[in-house]
Amino acid sequence: MRIGLYTFDVDFHILTTPTDDYVTLGAIADKIDIARWHAGTSTYHGLQSLAGAIGATGDGSSAAAPQTYVMFMSDGTTNSADNITETNWSTAATAYPPFDGVRCWSMDPPPDSGPYYPPIGDPVAGACVPDPWTPTHSGNGQMQIQSVDPGWCQRIKDKNATLMTLYTEYLLSPAASTDPSNWMTNEWRFTYIDNFVIPKIKPAMQACASSPDVAFVGKDTAGIASAVDQMFKKAIYSGVRLSK
Repeated sequence: MRIGLYTFDVDFHILTTPTDDYVTLGAIADKIDIARWHAGTSTYHGLQSLAGAIGATGDGSSAAAPQTYVMFMSDGTTNSADNITETNWSTAATAYPPFDGVRCWSMDPPPDSGPYYPPIGDPVAGACVPDPWTPTHSGNGQMQIQSVDPGWCQRIKDKNATLMTLYTEYLLSPAASTDPSNWMTNEWRFTYIDNFVIPKIKPAMQACASSPDVAFVGKDTAGIASAVDQMFKKAIYSGVRLSK
């Protein structure tokens, strides 16, 4: 069995292409860390890039037609725009994949004109046109938050790969603040996530998987480790063929 390792934040990262050098794989996996807090989570971009990294697939009858399993491990959310060169609401409107009823929260008023909803306000406000961070307007902008869209997973499935998902349960910070000047912890953001994002994540991650029996959930360290173990057992014992 050959294994590749990939991560994504605002960008897609190839840590190693598929290899059977498990010592090297372990060393690389041990160095995986959380992204910087400003990095964002472009789940759409990550999944599309991963689909593009998948090579030939098949029934495992030969090395040229390998059975392929993708293990997608995530808290099931996304909160970023694709990279764009300008910061203005008309350009930003096309920087995102199409979302259904998505809302956004804002750190600061956008530098350019466009629909805008403040961080302390009505959590059921309508969808807004994002104005994301750019080097030109560092510190300004809006971040669009939603659960993963199962449609983003289809390209991987179309590659004849079995897509397994592990939802590492999204846990809200207990330190929610009502201070409107503190955009990292203001209560509106957590209220919005709690009411409109979290309820959709688990069903979305399940729908993303190739089938219900390969959709897993892990809430803590032990639960995540157990789920990963089950995922590998599924891949190893699900009709795997040995070829020379």
